[in-house]
Amino acid sequence: MNNPDFLEDAYFDTEFGKFTTVTCFDLMFQDSVKALDEPSALNVAYPTYWFDHTPFIFFATPYQQAWSMANNVNLIAANTNFPPTGSLGSGIYTPNKGALVYTHNPDGRSKLLISNVPKRPDSFLRANDLDLKIFLSIMVKSLQWKVKKNLFSKKNV
Repeated sequence: MNNPDFLEDAYFDTEFGKFTTVTCFDLMFQDSVKALDEPSALNVAYPTYWFDHTPFIFFATPYQQAWSMANNVNLIAANTNFPPTGSLGSGIYTPNKGALVYTHNPDGRSKLLISNVPKRPDSFLRANDLDLKIFLSIMVKSLQWKVKKNLFSKKNV
């Protein structure tokens, strides 16, 4: 295996802004998201094969939403959809509005998610600045909102 002499974070520029990438469970580790220390990196492309399991903090869509809000970045999360392993949950998230569009449907069918994502000016609050207590409070609020939304959806009434 060829290992680089020094690790380097990858970025790519678009008309929308600067992106970096984080892959799969690396989203959970502070050292893996050091690329977000770059002040102009406000967008994350996130391919994953995330699988849901207990405790609730590990369900893909609420975790992705909370992570986007806690780290003050746009997150475009593309998860595989394979329900037998609990792998589902993709979305487009912003720090101010949370989920713009997401899917967490166990039907086993791929979906294309499309949304208008607002451009954001640079922010003084960067990734890795938030402590675990703030992150968990955002996570709990996200889960409460999703439970409330599901309880009062037209399907359940």
